[in-house]
Amino acid sequence: MSDFKERVHAAIQKNPALAAFLKDFCARSFKTGELPKRCTFRNVDLSVIADLRLIFGARAVKARDENVVFDLAAVGLASLDARQELLQTLTEVLVMKRQNRRLQQQRTHANLAQRLQALAPLAQSPLAQKVHQRLIDDLVQQRGYLWREGVLKGQGPAALLQIEAVLNALHLVATNAKGWNFAELGARVTGSSKSFRPGGELYRLAADWALPFLDESEPLVQIEDLVTRRARVWEQLGVEPSGAAITVMAGGPLVYARQGKIFSGIEQHFDMGEPSTLSLTQLMGIERIEPLFDTILTIENLTPFIDAVQRQPLPRALMIYTEGFPNRAVRMLLQLCREQITGLKFLHWGDTDLAGVRILRNLASTMGEVPALFRCGPKDIAKHQARLIRLTPEQRENIKRDLNTHPQAPGREILEAVLHHDGWLEQEAWESKA
Repeated sequence: MSDFKERVHAAIQKNPALAAFLKDFCARSFKTGELPKRCTFRNVDLSVIADLRLIFGARAVKARDENVVFDLAAVGLASLDARQELLQTLTEVLVMKRQNRRLQQQRTHANLAQRLQALAPLAQSPLAQKVHQRLIDDLVQQRGYLWREGVLKGQGPAALLQIEAVLNALHLVATNAKGWNFAELGARVTGSSKSFRPGGELYRLAADWALPFLDESEPLVQIEDLVTRRARVWEQLGVEPSGAAITVMAGGPLVYARQGKIFSGIEQHFDMGEPSTLSLTQLMGIERIEPLFDTILTIENLTPFIDAVQRQPLPRALMIYTEGFPNRAVRMLLQLCREQITGLKFLHWGDTDLAGVRILRNLASTMGEVPALFRCGPKDIAKHQARLIRLTPEQRENIKRDLNTHPQAPGREILEAVLHHDGWLEQEAWESKA
């Protein structure tokens, strides 16, 4: 054993605090595989400082108040070779296994990229091909996307199985005309009906990876709530828990024909001041809608919607609860009405924060036109200043960023009024006498 190694070994035997300090110092090499030239520690024991100076020289340690700088460059160990030799010695004495996470990550990237290339036959649909290429590019260019997504935290083979399952699922939903539910998709792809259950890992990855390549990616990206956003992505992909589970709540004179029969239940409940629901399965079978209304009023929040159904503020209007960002049933009902009733007027009543404006834009995309504001417009914001919810600095910056990014998007006048009055108006705070 060299003299230096013997000195270190003897010192750590007498001073356990020194051993702990040197282990911490060596652990700082694990990220890149090399010791730093200098690094700072806090609250170092005086005995450790004394031993370090005896082993490495007086200039190796500089103490300033609570901070202690351990400086290898100051004692002639600035070169990489010298620091690597020191690391080897210290890890042997301390019985530590050296690590180089950067090199491990590079090797994992290269290995997984090579194996991912072999999955190209699975990516036959355009959507699967785009996702496949993006993942390969991420690995080759080491952008870190798959690390941030949590895919590469485990072993490479496990990551490959996840990617393979996602590509298989995206290929199936893009090339099969039938609708899927999550149980069927999971059973077909992995053999387990639970593998793509909502909220699970494959459910999350497939939705997030597919999102940038969908036709409606821009309005979907603007949905800040990740649970809602992923649910809408899966709706776009044609996968759902069940057609009966996706519903729209409405109130108004809605009478429709389905399989040769006339259904007026929505209208009957509306006459009693009550809303009613239609499932996606029921909507898909509608053949004709009677032209008993000339206006559609979409309402973002539940309490204002129920109040509107009870008070009926507009004649000959069908009121639809969007439940925040509209789901597939809401969009289908709007599209059916637009297709079958000419001259419809579209109105919207929602919150005036950024999320509310993005819901307005989403509805405009579905309707094919920008709905007029029923309530909670710029003038209402000015009238209800005492009831406004004040903007946080983050909300203000997000609104400014949105206005700069989407200068021509619907709702600009709402956001400008919100900025001007430093607050946004919630639907429930609106009053006609304000």
